[in-house]
Amino acid sequence: MRKPESNLLSTLHAREPGETCDSKTEYWHKEHCCLYCQPGTYVLTHCTTPHTLGRCQPCPLGEYAPHNKLEVCRPCTQCRREQVMLSPCWSYVDTECQCQEGYYCATPDCETCQHCSKRCPEGEEILQACNATSNIVCGAPDQGHTSGADSVHLPFLDFGLWILGVFVLIWHCTGGIG
Repeated sequence: MRKPESNLLSTLHAREPGETCDSKTEYWHKEHCCLYCQPGTYVLTHCTTPHTLGRCQPCPLGEYAPHNKLEVCRPCTQCRREQVMLSPCWSYVDTECQCQEGYYCATPDCETCQHCSKRCPEGEEILQACNATSNIVCGAPDQGHTSGADSVHLPFLDFGLWILGVFVLIWHCTGGIG
């Protein structure tokens, strides 16, 4: 089965005989290719000559445009009550929000942060603490080890801390580097 020519071209898109757009820097509008506006601006008027820039206008305060063949800027996202702002909205990038401590959301386009679970079912322990993108992970307790619901048991971490402690003790007893 033969794929259409437009699927075979990775960075050039054929539109009419002899007319191609560079998908990284241009977009197709009506009869020809126009250069993208810079991020943080939108297309006020499209180009009238192939492979040129139309008229671009800066986004108004409270709006952004990441890539630009957009004819309007997008409104900035407002973080919800159960979220914290990681980075503010700028004219070229939207606000970045994340669930605050005690909440999580497993989807990238998070609509609602969920409360983290506080404990595991009977006979299981917390293997991974709740974080902004996942709830606690529960599992069977390790044999020979006890851990409370608030701790995470990672055997390799215990060993690594033990080695570090021995190193610090030796370094301290020998007077350090000298």
